[in-house]
Amino acid sequence: MKKQDFIFILGVAVLLLPFFICRPVYEWYHAFNAAHGMIMSFLKFAVLSTLGEMIGLRVLPERIRGFAPDVCMGDIGDGH
Repeated sequence: MKKQDFIFILGVAVLLLPFFICRPVYEWYHAFNAAHGMIMSFLKFAVLSTLGEMIGLRVLPERIRGFAPDVCMGDIGDGH
């Protein structure tokens, strides 16, 4: 694992830690989630999709990560 991986894991842990160690924070989150379900759904989706993209970019090989010349030029179905 690289240093960036440890920083990422530490960042996620720091982000989630208040919900586990501080009961009022969790109760506020639960109450806000109950009162404003659509807003919280949007925020949770934004966070989870961003994390998914970050993890996806981390595991993809370098050739696929960027725009490959054959993909940009439309040569996929030409039998090359």
